[in-house]
Amino acid sequence: MYGLSFMVKNKDEKKFFEYTVDFANPAKLNLELNQIIEERSLSNEEFDLVTVIHHNRQNTLVPQSLFDSKHAQTFLSLNVKLLSGDSVYYEIVNQSDMVNVYLPLQPLEINLNTLKLQHRHSAGVFLEQIHHIQSKMQNLPVFEIFLNVFPNDFQIAVFKNEQLQAYNHFDFEETDDFLYYLFFMMETLGIDETKSQIYMMGVEPDHDLLDQLKTFTKNVNVLPPLTPSQINNYLL
Repeated sequence: MYGLSFMVKNKDEKKFFEYTVDFANPAKLNLELNQIIEERSLSNEEFDLVTVIHHNRQNTLVPQSLFDSKHAQTFLSLNVKLLSGDSVYYEIVNQSDMVNVYLPLQPLEINLNTLKLQHRHSAGVFLEQIHHIQSKMQNLPVFEIFLNVFPNDFQIAVFKNEQLQAYNHFDFEETDDFLYYLFFMMETLGIDETKSQIYMMGVEPDHDLLDQLKTFTKNVNVLPPLTPSQINNYLL
């Protein structure tokens, strides 16, 4: 949504490097990405896996019990306006009964020798990371609200007794927008604030957004953001 974060990991040497390409059109993104590949002589290497994680709002979650891959496009069309030539992808969200159906961004032309190219969506990564966090927690509250905050948008997942109740992805410009979407969802889902905890990723402890939120509720916890290195450590 904002451009491209690009990371390479060598598991044997336990090191990685990462770059960020600012927002640009697909042609410029491809150009800058392949310049990075050339500068690092990566085209001469062989990669076991290349994972492309798409971050956008063009996705929907479907229970596995209802999902049929033949109708993936139909499921997504209920929430997203699709064009006739759009390719729809889907992924099973690990440790969940959900299938994430999504519309990827225009495919990148990656000039790499790879044994496997894997496409993912940030919603699936977010939900799997939540399960990873929950598995390490004790005495979980009845309601858990997880927020993954980016510069101008955020993902939200609400759980009741560790079962997913709702997922959404909102754009925001001002703090008031952020607070409106959050508390509107809480009110709609009938969440009892005394039995809930909010877990935020993507913000520092002194972030203004966090300060504003704490004026309305004290049940707020800050978790490490899903940086490229953390996504890497979790996925691989």
